[in-house]
Amino acid sequence: MLRSVACAPRDHRGPLAEPRVGVASPALNALALVLALALPACGRSEVAQEADRIARAADRVRDAPNDPVDARRDLLAKLAAEPAKDPAALAARDACVAAYTPFLEGQTLEAKVRGSLAGSPGEVNLETLAELGQAEAMLEQAKLKMPECDRSLHDLKHEHR
Repeated sequence: MLRSVACAPRDHRGPLAEPRVGVASPALNALALVLALALPACGRSEVAQEADRIARAADRVRDAPNDPVDARRDLLAKLAAEPAKDPAALAARDACVAAYTPFLEGQTLEAKVRGSLAGSPGEVNLETLAELGQAEAMLEQAKLKMPECDRSLHDLKHEHR
């Protein structure tokens, strides 16, 4: 007489393997934990967002046309008012404000001198000459401060890519 024997499925993990009961491996558990912890960190950090805001505001000031001066002055005021906590963002903001403030003041004074000279050609008074000297000094001061603005902006942009 033939008896039917039911065979259990073969376990290819070896004879000493523990039976599978639906428990994930330790590696899979670790991966799940890492993913669960990483999900809230997705996206740009607050510091990186601050760096982006400062860099964009400074780029707007830099890229603005020279005329009208008031438009660039408004952009500079917005940059100066931009809040910054991160030392790199603070340094970039302050360096660019320090560079562009005398630049805009010099441009404004230079335009005033041009207007005075155009209003009375051939007639130059001492006050106009003094204002021209002040305008040149302000533009030179800005020229000396621009490299620090450029360097700090470069550092800010590359630090928070």
